[in-house]
Order: sequence, then structure tokens, then C-alpha cells
Amino acid sequence: YTLTDTILVDPTTITDYSSKNYYICYASTNINMDNKLSTSQSYRSCTSIYKIIGVTKEETTTTGPSGMVFDMIKYIIKGYEYKKIELESDKSDKGLYKAEDDYGTSYYYRGNVKNNYVYFADSYWRIIRINGDNSIRLLYAGKKADATGVELGIGSKKFNNNQYRPGYVGYMYGNIDGTTYDEVYQNTNDSNVKQELDKWYKENIDDKNLSSYIADSGFCNDRSLAERANNGDGVSLDIETHYTGYKRIMTDTAPSYICPNKERDLFTLTTNEILGNKALTYPVGLITADELAYAGMTKSTFSNKMSYVYSNYTYWTMTPAIFSNSTSTANEFMLYSLAGTLQTNSVSQTPMVRPVINLSKDTLISGGIGTSNNPFVIKTT
Repeated sequence: YTLTDTILVDPTTITDYSSKNYYICYASTNINMDNKLSTSQSYRSCTSIYKIIGVTKEETTTTGPSGMVFDMIKYIIKGYEYKKIELESDKSDKGLYKAEDDYGTSYYYRGNVKNNYVYFADSYWRIIRINGDNSIRLLYAGKKADATGVELGIGSKKFNNNQYRPGYVGYMYGNIDGTTYDEVYQNTNDSNVKQELDKWYKENIDDKNLSSYIADSGFCNDRSLAERANNGDGVSLDIETHYTGYKRIMTDTAPSYICPNKERDLFTLTTNEILGNKALTYPVGLITADELAYAGMTKSTFSNKMSYVYSNYTYWTMTPAIFSNSTSTANEFMLYSLAGTLQTNSVSQTPMVRPVINLSKDTLISGGIGTSNNPFVIKTT
């Protein structure tokens, strides 16, 4: 919700709440460092709005920073809370769409869909899309159908423990102090987040003899350099480097399922004979910023908390964004919970990790209709 032309109104001056509608997002009083009582302006944006139907007064006290106690009258607002609801635009936009990927035509879910739940490996998942090779890409969604916040992931981890070199945007990386692009972006060292995902996969998929249900459809960690004036080379520390994913999402608003450099950045198993870099030990990765954009999430200008991929806890993607020379920081895309937008941040931050896997195209279901209380159940016996 967004309130326009808001003003502060002394509630004692209002005698009749039935003749005019009054709304509020949030209001408070504050004792400043000068021990003066100040009133904050009403917040203009919120996820819950209140229609005021009455106000009562309560005599109380409050303590300032210096320890001085003030007498205070607290106004207690009575009202109805209006929760965020699905707009007509959300309803008309949600559904199943198609776009080309590295394997053919992909069919992806977008918006506030409710019928893409899957139960597999003792966990709930959301279908991101049907890949062009007919495998099914899943986003981890916790151990229970109504999971929220940190329950939607497997923990909060740094993407990489260090942020001060461009190569740390990599799901894997080479000689981090190398002097050439090829040296820095070789796939020889595992990122911190890859180690965490591999550990999770081994314990929850491999050790439980469920690997036969998983397809080797690649995960794109697009480290190609954006075409822009004075762009960095992905190696130098004294010039800002924009990666192509940043240009697609933040500049062009044109996501893509096509991984520009498949031989280096499309992560597949060592046994893969078709596409990819053959660098993975286990077929697990993260969602990409492009997949989130297709699902309805947008850059930092526009908020969307209705799409099925939204989480009230920030989580990683595997899409590189920028190396900032001014802060010496490698930045990756993430889905930012507070605003409900795609944003970038240092790889040394600790958002949530949500595994992504691909079910084999031959996978069968034993029941379910795809809803949260009756998900598609993968047949494993």
C-alpha cells in the first residue's frame, strides 16, 4: 500500500470517524537526543494498512536518552487491518509462460501461482519451470507446506568468504590473484555456497539413493562481461566491472534463460556429454536472477511480494552483478525480502541458501494436484 498526501492529525480533534475515512500505515513518537518529544510522520508505504475507527488516551511515561522521565499521553488507535491482497494485475499475469533456454523451449511459472508444489526427498519444492530437455526445475521450499522465512532454505551462508576480488562472483573460481580473465575464472575452486549445497545434496539426495531421479540440466553462473562504455575486464581492481546479468536485469529489463558461455559458466556434471563445463560433483545449484525476473520479480524500483518466489527472508541467486572498484566488493544478485525486489550485495553477506535441482523427465508422481496441502508427490518406489 502507498498513502499519498499524508498529514499528521491530532486525534483529539477528530470527533466523528464515521463521516470521513482515516487511514494509517504506522505512527510513533520519539524522544530525541535533546530530550524533546517529537512525532514522526506517518509511514507512507506498508504491507498492512489500518482504517481508524476510534482513539483512546492513556496517561503514561517515557524515558529520554539522558534518563529523564517524561509524562506522556499515548493515543491508542482502534481500527481494521487490511492485509495485502492479490490485485487484478497479479491475477491476470500469473500462469504458465514459455521462453527459449539452452535446451529448447522452457515453460515457466509466473506470479502468484498456487499449483506448483512438489513433495520430494522429505521436503517441499516449487516448480520453477519445465526445462527445454523436459526435466523439471525445482526451488527448495522447506520441510513443511506453510514454511516461511528461514524455513524456506537450508541456512544462511556467505556466497564466498572473501569479497575483494572480481573472481569471487563465481560459483567456482580459479587463481583469484591471476592477471588474465582465463586464470581468474577457471572452475577449480568451490565457492562457499557451492560447498554448502554439495554437502546438503550428499546428505539429502545422494545418501538416500535418490540421485537416479535427478537430471543433469545446467545451472548458469554467467560471468560474461557486459557490453558498456569503460567496463572493467573482470580482473583489474581499479575499474568497475559490470557482468552481463546486471545489464539484462537492471539496465535492459530483458531476462534470458540462455547462458552466454556454456563451456565456462553452465555448470553440469563431469559426466555430461552434451552441454556445460562439466565441473560439478553434484547436480545442484541456485536460482538465477533471470529465473526470478521471469517469475515476476523486478529490479529495485518496483516491489512484488505476490510472486510464488517471494520470501520474507533474503536469499541468494547465482547471477554475478558487479565488481565495485570503489568498495573493492564482488556483488551477486539476491532476492531482497524487505522490498520484494531483485537487488545486489556483497558476496560476503549471509542471505539464505535455497537449493535448486532438476527432476528427470522420466519422473512419475504417485499423487497430488500441486497445491500446498496436496502437492505432487514424486514416486520413488
